[in-house]
Amino acid sequence: TSFDGGRPTPIVASVTPHGRSGPRRDDLASDLTLFHGAGPGHAVPGLVADPRTMAPLRLGSHQGSFVGGLVAAINVCAAVFARDHQSTAAVVTVDVSCHEALVNSYRQSLGTFAYYGGGMGRDLAFGRGAGGMVDHRNLKCKDGYFNLAWGGVQQWDSLKGLLDNPEWMEDQDLATPALRYRNWAKIVPRLEEWAAEFEKEHLLYLCQGWRIPCAPENDGVDLLAVDVLKSRGFWQSVQVDGRPTSMPGLPSRREYPALPAESN
Repeated sequence: TSFDGGRPTPIVASVTPHGRSGPRRDDLASDLTLFHGAGPGHAVPGLVADPRTMAPLRLGSHQGSFVGGLVAAINVCAAVFARDHQSTAAVVTVDVSCHEALVNSYRQSLGTFAYYGGGMGRDLAFGRGAGGMVDHRNLKCKDGYFNLAWGGVQQWDSLKGLLDNPEWMEDQDLATPALRYRNWAKIVPRLEEWAAEFEKEHLLYLCQGWRIPCAPENDGVDLLAVDVLKSRGFWQSVQVDGRPTSMPGLPSRREYPALPAESN
């Protein structure tokens, strides 16, 4: 095959469970085994009362395939850029391991473990130091839960301004990100007391106005009511056990222009 005016510069991309080299290159895998084998499953659903009896869970949909496909698309774009700027005539290969792609998504928890000596456990008794994707950033509010990032220096200072500089935020036990990390139990009840007065949609715009990273915790009922998802036809009606059920559709749209009619 020739590209770019006859110059042979093909790009070949492969997406496999463990890559095309290494001792596991021929091993089969499923989305379930990739998700848990790479580490993210360890943090779902977050901190639990008894890790021995409450097993880790798998996120919905096909996260392993999605992350692997995303990494492949990004690297193919990078290969196209490199090919066009290096004027190479050699075949450019992109070797994507779904396992490695998912391990990379877990790097924050690995960094937390290396820096703080925690972040890998699941025991609720150890607080945020045990790690988890659903931890103390999820605050109970008037109509559900709201995720608020408050540990960093800029986030903490902005939150002080939003809350009108309450006295409790000047506690020396909360003076640095590391101290707030360890003493989260002093913070969460205060923030939930404040958040209880607001609905999560209101909190979203309130916190965004102060440039504080945040997001409402939407459940299935919330998502079914989101106008933008309805308007784009995201939800697809399918039959499950003879009953119509709304299921997620494709996250992208493809439109093809009509071909001009042939002239006689």
